[in-house]
Amino acid sequence: MHAIGHAPATGRNRCPVDRAPRWRLRLHPVRSIGVVVAVVTVGVATAACAGTGATRAASRASHELHAQDASITLLDGATTTLSAYRGAPTLVWFVAAGCASCEASIPVVAEHLGTFAEARTRILVLALYGAFGTGAEARSELRQFGQAAAGAAFSDPTWTWGLASATLTTAYDPDGVPDDYFLLDAAGRTVYRGSVPVSTMQALLANLRALTGVTQPAPSTRPSSTVSVLP
Repeated sequence: MHAIGHAPATGRNRCPVDRAPRWRLRLHPVRSIGVVVAVVTVGVATAACAGTGATRAASRASHELHAQDASITLLDGATTTLSAYRGAPTLVWFVAAGCASCEASIPVVAEHLGTFAEARTRILVLALYGAFGTGAEARSELRQFGQAAAGAAFSDPTWTWGLASATLTTAYDPDGVPDDYFLLDAAGRTVYRGSVPVSTMQALLANLRALTGVTQPAPSTRPSSTVSVLP
């Protein structure tokens, strides 16, 4: 886990580029619930850039804010942007087909939807660009993926599912690694980022509490009375 500006010295220090990603298959060992699995994911090749860590962090933050006007395709085919959710905190979480850690993380996040609702924080579960294909078939596959992992909680209005555009994917997740997430404040700035919620949920909730002041009740289904507080 790492706060923004304190990423490991791998692909996370590379400057995102505003172009369609070039994908490659990668194997990621994921430790989930005591079991080590190999996750086949899709990667984005991007060029490393020069400069200090602080300069790269500032450049990345600026690029992310600019990319927030890039399109997101929702499951019903409608399009929106990340900037449309400004005014309240947002959790942006990238997933992909065949991602075992994503499948393990989805029900864990579902258990805490009540806390996110109390914090008035929208969760955007976004497929990495190309991870489910394109068009209506991709939306159908993402829906099936989410329903299989989340069960009845899939229809909870606290989270929204969709397909990220190439520009949005490249800005936030240039290496195309699924199960990475970004906690944004009301102005759209990343205040915390991490990966694999099944392993890092408590750290994510601690940062959510620091950002919003929300308490952390025991995991439970979100009360229906909180639906109206979300955009």
